[in-house]
Amino acid sequence: VPFEWRGQGSPPVDLRDVIAADLYRSGRFDILPVDDYLSRPSDDRQIRYKDFRLIKAEALVVGRVKALGADRFDIQFQLFDVFGEKQLAGYRWEVGRSKLRRVAHQVSDLVFKALTGKPGAFDSRIAYVEVERIASTGPIYRLMVAESDGFNPQEILASSDPMLSPAWSPDGRYLAYVSYEHQGSQDEGPKVVIQEIKKGGIRFKVSERPGLNSAPAWSPDG
Repeated sequence: VPFEWRGQGSPPVDLRDVIAADLYRSGRFDILPVDDYLSRPSDDRQIRYKDFRLIKAEALVVGRVKALGADRFDIQFQLFDVFGEKQLAGYRWEVGRSKLRRVAHQVSDLVFKALTGKPGAFDSRIAYVEVERIASTGPIYRLMVAESDGFNPQEILASSDPMLSPAWSPDGRYLAYVSYEHQGSQDEGPKVVIQEIKKGGIRFKVSERPGLNSAPAWSPDG
């Protein structure tokens, strides 16, 4: 259900849209169209379970967002079993504007865990390589990091040399990846490089052995 907004103007982030997109993209959920809802509760006191049984909803997520001033927001969410008429999960946050999308991903994780028994990965980041083809100078390769749904992409490193296979360190502070940079080396084969996850972060080679240096992977302890 769209989260109730208690503030001036429009909410900075539509939490319902982020949560619905997360769950649908997982392939484990069907999201019912909002236009089909017979009511739009924002907490347990407003729920008429019959309204949702009639549209064959099995689970129900409700919540509200309240502006507190100074770019602070109070967020509450609850998850209910429609046929069992009981609460399965609930949580409350007080966060700044920049954390609203992260809270939406955390709600998705809580819903996913409650309904499947497995932890979600929506409140995480993805790493990928983006290639821009420039006719005059050749391709530019960019090592990118974004939220799990691709939102808020950030460039970590740009290079004229190919990069591929980024792999996260267990603590999320570094990426290992394969680079074809030369830097004056006679060996023009691939190298494994570690890059700190921040603009201008430290960067160093960890493997430049003869032959292929590819598909880096971290041990669980880093």
